[in-house]
Amino acid sequence: MIMQDKLEKERADAKNAVEEYVYEMRDKLSGALAEFMLETVIVLFLTYIVYELLAILTWVGGLS
Repeated sequence: MIMQDKLEKERADAKNAVEEYVYEMRDKLSGALAEFMLETVIVLFLTYIVYELLAILTWVGGLS
């Protein structure tokens, strides 16, 4: 029983640590890092769009 209690406490501590980390990262991303993250997301999104456009051009070129 003592071992089971110890394992349950370790599990709860680990769960709390993950929860704390998630809240900390959320606060950072919506605070100090928000501007950087917005720029990064925009760049990634634009890169994705360009990639997809090139894929369409390749596809269209393959049709002729």
